[in-house]
Amino acid sequence: MPLANRATCTHPMTGVQQRRQTHMKLATITMATVLTTASIAFAQEEVMPIDTDEDGMISAEELMAAFPDVNEDMFTAADMNGDGLLDPEEYASAQEDGLIPADEAEEAEESDT
Repeated sequence: MPLANRATCTHPMTGVQQRRQTHMKLATITMATVLTTASIAFAQEEVMPIDTDEDGMISAEELMAAFPDVNEDMFTAADMNGDGLLDPEEYASAQEDGLIPADEAEEAEESDT
């Protein structure tokens, strides 16, 4: 048999092999889904620990409860899209710009170094 024909020659999988392959695909997809969901939850917790209702957004009330020195005008300046809530990007940007203080955990880490 010429080499070219050997490369294209395939053997059909048995029923057992097909089931194993299907199970492996399902296990891989399930693992990826679980890890992605856990990563998102962990990231939100790490990025926005003051999100007390855990909706993924920070309201003016949540921000001002965590940082009493922050007022409504500071919150409005941080709310770039004007929806009345801070998403993770707006929250991080406001901290970088000095509109709102860094988290207490971050402040503790910075003072330790």
